[in-house]
Amino acid sequence: MIIFVGKEEKGYFVTEVAKKLGWETKFITPALTIDSQAGEILACSDCSHIVYDVEQYTDPADVIADVIRRIQIANNAVPVIYAPGYPEQSEILRMLRFQGVKHFISGVYQDEKKEALEKAIAGILEPLEENDRMPAEKLEGEVKYEADPKTGKQEITSIGIAGVLSRIGTTTQAIQIVKYLLYNGYKACYIQMNQHGWVEELAEAYEGVEEDKELGRVTYQEVDLYYKLDKLPEVMKLSYDFFVYDYGVYREREFNKVSFLEKSMRIFVVGTKPGEFMKTYELIENHFYNHVFYVFNFIPFDQEEREDIYDLMTGKEEYTFIADDCRDPFRFNGSEMYEKMLPLHPAAKRTGKKRKKTGFFTKGRKDKRVGK
Repeated sequence: MIIFVGKEEKGYFVTEVAKKLGWETKFITPALTIDSQAGEILACSDCSHIVYDVEQYTDPADVIADVIRRIQIANNAVPVIYAPGYPEQSEILRMLRFQGVKHFISGVYQDEKKEALEKAIAGILEPLEENDRMPAEKLEGEVKYEADPKTGKQEITSIGIAGVLSRIGTTTQAIQIVKYLLYNGYKACYIQMNQHGWVEELAEAYEGVEEDKELGRVTYQEVDLYYKLDKLPEVMKLSYDFFVYDYGVYREREFNKVSFLEKSMRIFVVGTKPGEFMKTYELIENHFYNHVFYVFNFIPFDQEEREDIYDLMTGKEEYTFIADDCRDPFRFNGSEMYEKMLPLHPAAKRTGKKRKKTGFFTKGRKDKRVGK
């Protein structure tokens, strides 16, 4: 599927290209602010390319570029910028290049537009003049996680997550949390604190993976994943704002209970299916684990069953969440759950300015099933 963000009459050429490829086209209603469209964009399933008509926006150039980049991080769709007649040195195009956007439609004739879009879909890049690149000074300004304005204390930076059983979605939830943090402008990484070998298998099984075997780092779909525990002291020195630790199954022999409890935020992934419920109930009744969050996974959208869950969690309702369906852990599903569970202070943008926190409460789509 190709999405055109803007007026349908402007994006008709997209329909022609999509039809030629046997793809579908979806149009997003134009708006003055790109933030107001982000939820509908993220709700689209099976989207591979998004064409943005940047002329519609009144947002500053850096805001437009930043949101487009965050949407790409969230859903992995390739952004293509529709800017016919825009000069190469315009601020918006330079900001977009700085954010890593590589495909632009600048022609004013239909044939030129279709050709540019076909090249983008084929992954063909236009040569970029050196003076079109973003000046180095634009790299100033690091993302920081601010202290709580009421207490003055530093907020959560380490998140531990464990499952009540294997294959209950622990790894998927850990990756989704990383994606949520990345989407909101923070630097976050995943750390494999179990013996399942999932990260190593990922590196072997999928294309588009970058690996640093010395450090034990795999990078896939914008997510840094670490699997060598002996390298953790080095990883801790890197410039991440958040570290998300996947401890696997809490009942397994290698489960590091002490390390899990030391994390500033602790999450258990639980369930209600046969085979899951009794172990979930045992965990809930275990007073050793206090001040933890419970994420119920694979729960059907049945209001009565969901009410039963909250009845079961009497006294712990504010720490109880029901996860939305997530078929691809590396595509952020935009669930409201993460914002409720882990509210974020506004992050400083890479330009050094402040930005407003936004939340997009929509479901994602299936691409490839990778998670457990």
